Amino acid sequence: MPVSNRELQALEIIHRYGGQTGYSTVAQAMRLGSDYGRIICRGLGEADYIDMTNRGLCIIKGKGLVELLRQGKVTIEEVTARYHIPDLEVPDVRREVVPTASPRPIQRKHVAKASPADQIATYISSFPGVKAAHVETLFGLSKGDAKRTLQELVQARKIRLEDDGLYYPA
Repeated sequence: MPVSNRELQALEIIHRYGGQTGYSTVAQAMRLGSDYGRIICRGLGEADYIDMTNRGLCIIKGKGLVELLRQGKVTIEEVTARYHIPDLEVPDVRREVVPTASPRPIQRKHVAKASPADQIATYISSFPGVKAAHVETLFGLSKGDAKRTLQELVQARKIRLEDDGLYYPA
C-alpha cells in the first residue's frame, strides 16, 4: 500500500529522531494537532511501516525504511549507519524493493544513549517554547523529576525559562 505525503513526512521525522519517537513529537514537527499525528502514525502502524506502542512511541520498521529508500528520502549509507537490518537490498527507484529477510524487528547498534537531561535540551532546541507538562509526557518523567531536570538545565544555561512559563534554547 503506497503511503501518502503526510505519512511519508511522518516516516522521515521518525527516522530523523533515531528511528523512534512519540506521535506527539511527530505531530509537533509536522505542525499538526497531536490527535491528527496519532491518526497518521496509527495508519503507518496498520500498514506495518512502524510499530506503535501503547504509550504512543513510534518505532520504524524495515518496511518503513525501505519506503524511505524507495522514495529517495534517505540513502542506504544513512540507513546502514544507523540500523542493522540483515539482507536489506539496495533499492532501485525503477522497481519495488522488498527486504529479503523475513519481517523482524530492527536490531539497533549499541550506541551510548544520551542522558535524559541532554535529550530534553536537544528537544527544546528543536522545538522552542515547551511546557514542563510536555517534558513530563514525552520523556515519561514524574512532575518532580521533570521540574528538577528543567531547573538543572536552566542553571547550566543550556535552556532558559521565559516569563510565559515556557522553556527555550539558551
